[in-house]
Amino acid sequence: CLESNDEPLKMIISFITSNYKQRFKNCAAALLSELYVLGCLDKISAVPFGLYDSTLIQILESLPKSLLKSKAGQKLFVRTLITAPRLPEEGINLICNFCERGTDSHEVQTGLVCLRDLMFYRPVVQSKCLNAVLKFTCHNNDEVRTKAVRLTTNMLWTRPQLTARVEHYAWSS
Repeated sequence: CLESNDEPLKMIISFITSNYKQRFKNCAAALLSELYVLGCLDKISAVPFGLYDSTLIQILESLPKSLLKSKAGQKLFVRTLITAPRLPEEGINLICNFCERGTDSHEVQTGLVCLRDLMFYRPVVQSKCLNAVLKFTCHNNDEVRTKAVRLTTNMLWTRPQLTARVEHYAWSS
């Protein structure tokens, strides 16, 4: 049985992320699906999805930063999160860290796009993602704040299911 610190798993992740655009569909998605199934079947472990969660985070953290600099790379990153069978809390934290740091405009853009798309396509995490975006509308970094405000006013506020929460946040801030 594999563990998150096993050398074979590290080698697989390295192989996948070295050419992620080519290997996402066949390798990453298959690996994550297989680990998810193992997590579903695990009735013994205290953390049944531990291996899946750590593998997903390792894949995301191992992706080259250059991938995020292109629209196609951003879409692939977002697609990884949307199509993953399960999105652990650490995944959302990783995305939020892209925005929180505010040091690279591509990371900020990718982080906000991820949060937006997760809100629209993964209802289970909609509340967490909306709270994160709203928090970034008050960020001390101008770029992060401006992009978050634009996202909120142009795309989130116009959605009927989100309008009341956006307005409540605006009035209470």
